Order: sequence, then C-alpha cells, then structure tokens
Amino acid sequence: MTRGVFGLLLLAFLMRLLFFTGLRGSDDLRYLSLAQGVSVSESAGDFAASRAAFIGGVRGGLGLGGPGEAGIMLYPMACSIALVLLLFWMGRTWISPATGWAAGLLAACLPGFVLAGSSLYPDVPAALWATGSLALLWSAPSWGVRRLPATVASGAAF
Repeated sequence: MTRGVFGLLLLAFLMRLLFFTGLRGSDDLRYLSLAQGVSVSESAGDFAASRAAFIGGVRGGLGLGGPGEAGIMLYPMACSIALVLLLFWMGRTWISPATGWAAGLLAACLPGFVLAGSSLYPDVPAALWATGSLALLWSAPSWGVRRLPATVASGAAF
C-alpha cells in the first residue's frame, strides 16, 4: 500500500515535471512581482490582501527554491501533489479503495490538473484548501473531534 501511494505521488510529480510550463501570461508575472514585493515589505494593496495565503506560499517557495522558475512554482506544484494525495485519501476512506485509486490517478494525470500544477495561478492551492476544508468537516466526527472545533478549523482552511 505504501509503495503504491508513493508510486502515485511520483507519477503526479513526474507528470508535472514532464509538462512543466513555467511562467505563462500576465497573471504569473503579477503574482511573482507581488511575492517579491512581500519579501521587501512593500504594500501591494487590496489585490494582494485578498490573496495573502497564495502570495505567502509563493514567497515561501522563492525562499526555499531560489529566484528561478523552480522556486516560483514550488508552492503550486506542492499543492497540486498534495491534492492528489487528499483526493486518494477521500475516495479510499469514504467510498472504497478502488475509488481512492481512481481519484488519485485522475488527479495525477488529468491534463488540467497537470498544467495547473505548474502555473502560478491560485486555482490549485484554492482547490486544495477548499477540498481539505470539506474533508476536515466531514471526517472530524469519525475521529472523535467535537463538531464546533472541527467547524472552526474547516472554516479557517476554507
């Protein structure tokens, strides 16, 4: 089982590496300049404030991976691969192991997921956090967590 999950995550990573697009379009450059501005404490206004978690994640990727495209795309790619794992877990836990594998394989190989995982748009991180929020809300009672703390944590993730 563990080797299978590792293989699934490796497949997701290799697909995103193989079809890596790098910086595309004006949005990528805008988010990059906002993330770089955060590193020197520039104020980016309301646009950046509404996307603070995304821009902060991109800034973290720049800090870990350096100023090149690898550092820029580290956060979206990590979120994309984490989404593969989360969808696998949700399908396996709530429906059946076969459903988990199907969900994981689709998320690992679906062209939209693969290309979005290597672009600097907030779609993939938003999908990860929204899906994680629902998973937390629906799974918390089975873990023995009381409803109110689970709801508050779910809202924070969302």
